[in-house]
Amino acid sequence: MADVFLDFRPRVGWPQVKKLEQVISEIGKNDQLVIMVEREDSHETDRLFAILDDNAFDYQPKTTGGEAEIYNIIARRKV
Repeated sequence: MADVFLDFRPRVGWPQVKKLEQVISEIGKNDQLVIMVEREDSHETDRLFAILDDNAFDYQPKTTGGEAEIYNIIARRKV
C-alpha cells in the first residue's frame, strides 16, 4: 500500500487537472491518493471529483490544519 500525495496549492487549475489525469492510472487498488488544495479553493474541486468518479474511486473530503487550513480529498479505488 502506498500513499500518493498531490499538492494543488495555491490554486486548482488546468495543469492540476491534467496532473491528476496522468497520475490516477498509476494508483493501485491498495493505494491511497491524497489531494491537497487551499480551503478557499474547495469550490474548484468539482473537476477533480468528476475524474475520481470516472475512474471508479471512492473519496472523502476533509479539512485539516490550523490557521492555514487545507482541504484534503482522500481517495481509494472502489473494490
